[in-house]
Amino acid sequence: MNTISQQFLALGEEFIPRYKTSEEVIEEVMAGFDFEKVLVVMKALRWGYRGNPEPHIDALREAARTVLQTTLEEREEGVEHQMGGFSASWHPGDGVRLCFKVTSSFAYLEADAPAAGLNPV
Repeated sequence: MNTISQQFLALGEEFIPRYKTSEEVIEEVMAGFDFEKVLVVMKALRWGYRGNPEPHIDALREAARTVLQTTLEEREEGVEHQMGGFSASWHPGDGVRLCFKVTSSFAYLEADAPAAGLNPV
């Protein structure tokens, strides 16, 4: 199959863009993700994973696949799901992104909102 026929589908004399299946997207994202680097960081921080004192690459890959599947199933106006340190997101006009977060923080934009990290009463 040539490159043109892989990127477009013929519809009579018109061609429409071919979209990847969810599984193709997941495989592409996971192939480009450095799970070994995550494993090194987790070991350096002495983190366990999902009830195991020692993280394993298979458990990391399983969690990443799950969060990616959930994100692709719920594509709306933009979505982000998190699980076990992994964060997967999709926004219109953008691709699917997979991250592993070691730390994060937030703050409200409104001046009268509670302080960051504190729950409103």
